[in-house]
Amino acid sequence: MQNILGLIHQKMPIRNNDNEIIGLLGFSLDITEFKQQQEKMEKERDYLVKMANQIAHDIRSPLATIKMILNACSDIRLLSELKHIK
Repeated sequence: MQNILGLIHQKMPIRNNDNEIIGLLGFSLDITEFKQQQEKMEKERDYLVKMANQIAHDIRSPLATIKMILNACSDIRLLSELKHIK
């Protein structure tokens, strides 16, 4: 037996010409399949977000190292220029 994850219910009164309620009309819609697809898409989205974060980290790490090296080279060049001024 399948677990039902969601139902939509709608009910409305049936009235006669005198506006008296003489019955009730209603329906239910099983939205289990929709809910299952929604959960699947949410899991896939979460996986893609984790992958994107990992890729961004993997790109940023080498760039941070390169920036640090360039800053060090710039500092060395500046120190060298300062020695020539003396």
